[in-house]
Amino acid sequence: MKRFPRVFALFLFGAILVALSGCAKEDEADSSAPIESSLNYSLAEPIDLAELKTRKEYDEFCKSCEIAVVKFGAEWCGPCQKLTPELRKMAGYYETQDAKFADVDVDDPEMDALANELGIKAIPNVFVFYRGSLYSNIVGYNPGSLASLIDSICQTEAAPTEPGDWTDEAVARSESEERGAESPAPEPTE
Repeated sequence: MKRFPRVFALFLFGAILVALSGCAKEDEADSSAPIESSLNYSLAEPIDLAELKTRKEYDEFCKSCEIAVVKFGAEWCGPCQKLTPELRKMAGYYETQDAKFADVDVDDPEMDALANELGIKAIPNVFVFYRGSLYSNIVGYNPGSLASLIDSICQTEAAPTEPGDWTDEAVARSESEERGAESPAPEPTE
């Protein structure tokens, strides 16, 4: 049997160390103190996630409430299975904020086509919609970040949202103040 050249052995040893250090960092992140929003939802009564089986159901769900959270995953995916109970608790916690949560199985042929259309390359991939428009998405098992994202949307909702609460002139003035007085307000697009 031939011996490995020293360079290859050192390379292999280095690769193992890097892999182990990555695992250690991941474990450290899991054991760190949860963020405040994680503590809030963790005691909530879980609610079942809606299961979306067609493109039509998906489209209707995303527009059916203020905040729509859709997890793309698969039954065989460990992180997806781990995330589902967290999403069920979030669904119970954020129910009063008109937030709804759903699950999409990317192994379903029709939903696989949707996942490809959306450019999903890794699962779990959680898409968050606000008032029918894509707000953000989070890839991987990261319930704390998802709860923080939803919290930030809920805080945004506290701003006036009814027609007449903001006039076009007031919006243009506040945008102008944010940019500085010398910049003219952009023309509205339709």
